[in-house]
Amino acid sequence: MDPKRRLAKLCHRLVERDGHVVEVEVRAMSRDLLVEVLALAPTLVKLDLNFCERITPATLRTLFDVPDLARLDAIELSNHVRVPAIVKTFFASPQVCGVRRLDIDTDYAVGFDAMPWPRLERLLVHVIGDAAGRKNLARILGAELPALRTLELDPYKLGAPGLTIVTRSPVFRQLTAFAIRRSDAGIGDAGIAVLAKATPTLDRLAIPVTDLSAKGIAGLAKLARKLDVLELGWIETDDAGLRALARISNIATAGIATPISTAILATFLAGTGATLRALWFREPTDDHCEVLAQARLPRLQSLALREGTIGAAGARALARLVTVEELDLQQNLTLGDAAGELVAMPRLRELGLEFCGIGETGARALAAWPKRGALTTLQLNGNYIVDKQAQAALQRRFPKTPVHAMIGYQHARPKVPPAPVVEPEPPVQRKRPPLPRRRRDWKAGLRELIGRAHFASWDGHVAPELIARSEQLIDRCAEGILALGEAAPATVQRAVLKRCITGFNRRADDLYTIEAEDIVETFHAVVRYTKLAREADLADEWRDF
Repeated sequence: MDPKRRLAKLCHRLVERDGHVVEVEVRAMSRDLLVEVLALAPTLVKLDLNFCERITPATLRTLFDVPDLARLDAIELSNHVRVPAIVKTFFASPQVCGVRRLDIDTDYAVGFDAMPWPRLERLLVHVIGDAAGRKNLARILGAELPALRTLELDPYKLGAPGLTIVTRSPVFRQLTAFAIRRSDAGIGDAGIAVLAKATPTLDRLAIPVTDLSAKGIAGLAKLARKLDVLELGWIETDDAGLRALARISNIATAGIATPISTAILATFLAGTGATLRALWFREPTDDHCEVLAQARLPRLQSLALREGTIGAAGARALARLVTVEELDLQQNLTLGDAAGELVAMPRLRELGLEFCGIGETGARALAAWPKRGALTTLQLNGNYIVDKQAQAALQRRFPKTPVHAMIGYQHARPKVPPAPVVEPEPPVQRKRPPLPRRRRDWKAGLRELIGRAHFASWDGHVAPELIARSEQLIDRCAEGILALGEAAPATVQRAVLKRCITGFNRRADDLYTIEAEDIVETFHAVVRYTKLAREADLADEWRDF
């Protein structure tokens, strides 16, 4: 079996660089498994035990007996392991004390500061900025660390007091790189002031830009003049703050957490583009991509544009960024099959296209990526590539990436719902007056019924000529009864009334239930003034509608 496929089965996660496995995460460790992993991955430099289960002191002692473990540069151990005996066993091993990189929690301060660390060059410390966390951080930084050059903190609410502990420690004066990973570290203006007083040896500083006033940003700009490289991994400020940051000429990394307009992006890139190596921001559009394509970015290698609306035009613009080696476009659902436009990027090594609405056409375009190209890692989870042939084509093009790691979960493209039926605007109708009550004055009552908008509610639903004809029949009926006089015989009145209903019968095919009810109601308003008023079913006797 291919070594990488076997490693993928043994380990929870693999990290590759230039086609070689350099990091593995394991969650169920044994000596035999570790021996096999080290044999399968000769380029392995980092072992991640953060989430490893069922670790005991005996297990650790067995693992540290593996000779090849000494070649690792880094072992990560999270605060999942809080048993003092395990911590003591871990730090007491010569194999561990000889590592070059270590990731620990401040809970391990007692075991850590009791051992010498002659080769440790990079240390990552997870710390909570309360009194106990700051005390343990001081103990860790007080250990023997002669080779330490890079210190990274993953702090929660560290604040200026925590930074003061760091800058006053003996080890700080030998550092060349210092990084604060979390955006909620609580640095603020006071923290920037603490760093500005104590950075004589630093070449590189990575820090989040949150809760900074104009004064804090000015202090950061002054601090940046002492550095070769400034990395701003989380910028949370307004347009004025971004304009101020644009005047800092050595920013290498910029992660913009707040929405940014195309105009402000152009201003920011005009000031920082010459040194910028990595950039990310959210909610990108095609216009943002065009701004990036037109900017001068000679060193840009990593670009992440997530949760936006990038489409074909944006993809074509991004393809003009010839220096980019890592591109993450996760959750740009509008990208779709236009992802194939990215094939034109000559140096691209890693491409993240998760949840981008890509179907079979886009998958085949990606599978046709030139083999002379640099692309080695492709992530396509959460798209619409359900066709097995398209998946097989991708696997043939990128054989070193396991198909489950590249394709992940795919689902059928959702059916486009039919366009909603647009209801027509309601017709403009005349106002229909209510039927008047029967008057004692016979003549006045009949005259009141003549010339009314009897069937105004039909407007827009019934042909206008039929409405006019129907209202005319009612008017003529009332006029006929009025012309006969109040004393006219019932038989003569009956003839006039029947002639009215017979007129409606001629259009019976065009009259439906609602119209019929209106006609009968209006007709009986006329009948009330005749000697036939007590005959309630008079209209039903004659009508065919």
